[in-house]
Amino acid sequence: MRKVMQTSQRTRRLKIFITDKRRT
Repeated sequence: MRKVMQTSQRTRRLKIFITDKRRT
């Protein structure tokens, strides 16, 4: 469960990073 949570957080951060880059 902890591993899945960590992965989800990493994916969420990556998605936000991509969105920010695309927005710029």
